[in-house]
Amino acid sequence: MKRLGVLACMLSLAGVCHAVAVTSNGTGGGLWSDPATWAGKSVPANGDSVTIAPGDTVTFDVNMATWAGGIAGLTCNGTMNCSKSAGTYGLKTSADIGGTGLINCGSPEAVYPSDCTMIFDFDAKPNSFECGSGLTLHLHCTPPAHPVVALSQTAAAGQTELSVDTDVRADTWGPNKVIRVDSISNSGPDSELRTIGSGGITATTITVGAGLTNAKTAGARVVLVTRNIRISGSTDYAVKAMTGGVLGCEISGCTRAVTSCSGSTISGTISGCTNGISYTSGCLISAVVSACGYGVAAGAGDTVSGTISGCSYGVSSCCGSTVSGTISGCAIAVIDGSGCRISSLISGCTTGVYYSSGCQVLGEISGCGSGIYAGSNTMQGTIFSGNTHDLRRVVSGSAYHTVFGSAVDNYEYDTEKVPAWSYVASYDHDGVPGNFKAWTRGGVIVSDGDTAPVGYSTSYMHACTSAAIPCFRQELVTVGPNQTLAVRGKILILDDHTAWPPRLEIIDVQADPLVDAGKEALASAAIPSPRGRYYWQDVTVEYTNVDPVGRQVWIRCSAHRPGSDIYEVWTKTISP
Repeated sequence: MKRLGVLACMLSLAGVCHAVAVTSNGTGGGLWSDPATWAGKSVPANGDSVTIAPGDTVTFDVNMATWAGGIAGLTCNGTMNCSKSAGTYGLKTSADIGGTGLINCGSPEAVYPSDCTMIFDFDAKPNSFECGSGLTLHLHCTPPAHPVVALSQTAAAGQTELSVDTDVRADTWGPNKVIRVDSISNSGPDSELRTIGSGGITATTITVGAGLTNAKTAGARVVLVTRNIRISGSTDYAVKAMTGGVLGCEISGCTRAVTSCSGSTISGTISGCTNGISYTSGCLISAVVSACGYGVAAGAGDTVSGTISGCSYGVSSCCGSTVSGTISGCAIAVIDGSGCRISSLISGCTTGVYYSSGCQVLGEISGCGSGIYAGSNTMQGTIFSGNTHDLRRVVSGSAYHTVFGSAVDNYEYDTEKVPAWSYVASYDHDGVPGNFKAWTRGGVIVSDGDTAPVGYSTSYMHACTSAAIPCFRQELVTVGPNQTLAVRGKILILDDHTAWPPRLEIIDVQADPLVDAGKEALASAAIPSPRGRYYWQDVTVEYTNVDPVGRQVWIRCSAHRPGSDIYEVWTKTISP
């Protein structure tokens, strides 16, 4: 009998027996650790389910780190504040945290004190902050002044003392804090999780407890993961469906971090998750996201300004978002974006911007395999440098005052990997006013100030490379109802073009013969003398729009003869 009694006592202490539903007192709340705070005059124990009643404010001041499984979920319909007295606090739960109320750790005016640590632990269970019913989190950790620094020298495999470019001694970095070291080698993600050793920081170095597995070049990112508010242990998403909250915290040790939030601010760090931040809308995302499969994915109208490093995909499938900050060491920095404004510094990724459309690319892309791969985007003041190739298989796009500084400016533009209608044009090419270059599948067009007819200062030289695919320059024009577009051009040939005379055409954008061979130009005029070399030949085309709505058309001059150059110019008028 005595043994049975002891066993019953042990089970009770472990929370296996006597788990109850505990509710706050309904008279204002109090300290979590105070029995008077709870309706049954008993502090929640291991295995209990807990509810904070509407109107009650409970200050969380306990540490459940050693509890077997923690409480069996928290429903916060009132307010829970994290204690600001120095110490470490931990809420461990084996079920969801939900409700309609507020959970506060710090505030915008006063961040959570640096001598406090608050840990929300889901104990390796598929549970989350379930905010869909109205629960709002306001988590304001003590932020470091330098959340990310960089290696100032190459670090060899096995090395523990890392030279860095920033002195972080006076910052929140310190012994036993967790960091990540993320490569920027453009060979794919390579992120290593390390702990800062005892006494491991000087003005120029950080010493970690275990040597690096792989060498890291100078410029590799060193990310401070640790924050004094941490969410861990969820094998689902850590935070779901929050509106208007603040996540200024560390999310690590979770399968996935944040999903389906709107109008929220997400800062702090997200580390080592399969999915970092996904399906958000209108959020301000300044978090440091490191070593995730997907950093920020499937967002709409977000502002992404944080550092993203060492992820498989930095920003993925986002629509109408503004992407700035730094993206480095990812397999792909931005993939499948639509209508985004991308001003990020992108470096050391296998690919910078991949298969995106309708995006504005304004930042710097350096040290990548491909700067921009495929897709259709606008480049405005973009600077490319040190990439294997700046563009690759880009189908269409316009670049303005953009510097193509790598060894290969455009790769595979003239192969079957792109369609016959592919056209990428660079205005003020390489930052030189008036300079022009365009790439088509049939060749390259460049501006030429030395060969121009009377009345023109510049012509356009087509360096044709194909016998079947035209090398062409084009301009988009809208012709209004009952308006006439007249184009007068001049073409100079240097070889016999009898097989396919160069021509000037007006083409309906919606019925382009290069897209559909069954379509014809609205107006077309070939040079009158395809053997007439070394003089300028006049060509003229006109089109009148008799439709009740405006029509977009291409003015296009084309030629195709491999190894041959032609020169052309045109002027246009629209009347009335």
